[in-house]
Amino acid sequence: MARSRMSRPEPIRLSLSEGDYIDIKNELSAGEREDMLGEIAPTVEAGAKFNMNTKSVRTATIAAYLLGWSFVDDSGKPIPMSPDLPATVIRSTIRGLDTATFDELFDAITDHEKAQSKASADEKNDRAGAIGSASISPSVN
Repeated sequence: MARSRMSRPEPIRLSLSEGDYIDIKNELSAGEREDMLGEIAPTVEAGAKFNMNTKSVRTATIAAYLLGWSFVDDSGKPIPMSPDLPATVIRSTIRGLDTATFDELFDAITDHEKAQSKASADEKNDRAGAIGSASISPSVN
């Protein structure tokens, strides 16, 4: 049976320290991944030296996956986070986090990416093992 080759954007919740959480995309679509990579390395040309905007790698990764969170400000008011916000607001809000929280978000997302990659590889291997071809017998006339 054929499988769907479209991205499955189901949101998932990752638990953080102090009872907080983030809601992220289970996986990025090809376009979302390309947008993220384009932000990290916007001027890659065939045959040219690879120039990466290293200061954007972690922010771009978090912004690509992040759907929402449980964070509040000093007065207890929720800090808005949604993919519907302008990209500049999302990035500015992410960059305004304290360094420990920023690192925790990045680590949680990269751990999720690693787990998804492993699961995907395992699934691919399972499919490859299940695919068999019928033996071809020479026809006898």
